[in-house]
Amino acid sequence: MPKTGCRALGLAREGDWSESKEANLLSFVMPLVSQHLAEIIVQLKALGGIAPKLAWNNAAVYIDYAFNATERERPADGDAWASRSLFSQPHLPDGSANPFLGCLRHETDGEETVCRRKVCCLRYLLPGIPSCGELCALPAQRKQ
Repeated sequence: MPKTGCRALGLAREGDWSESKEANLLSFVMPLVSQHLAEIIVQLKALGGIAPKLAWNNAAVYIDYAFNATERERPADGDAWASRSLFSQPHLPDGSANPFLGCLRHETDGEETVCRRKVCCLRYLLPGIPSCGELCALPAQRKQ
């Protein structure tokens, strides 16, 4: 960020609440992507040099967590990963490319299924933070 002072990120307006059972995750995420994240990620690149792939991947982790933590009903097909569609569909509802495609994946590690990032978040480079744990894209950093 510029050295002229602190800046904060925020949403321009409060979002709309929805109890709809008809809409899917991609429809819920579409306004966040088009009205907020797309511009923020451009600014993070321009002002801070942060790679867009890293920024989209970081956003994906938070959206995945929020959706999975609040989903009351699992999909009819019994898939335990409620937000899988966000990471497997190539396009958003408006036809644009899905920036979250492939950002997270589920892998089998021994007898456990774990979620993994596609792009390293670089947390291990921060003082006092060894890694992001099992989510890490780098195998050598997962057990730190």
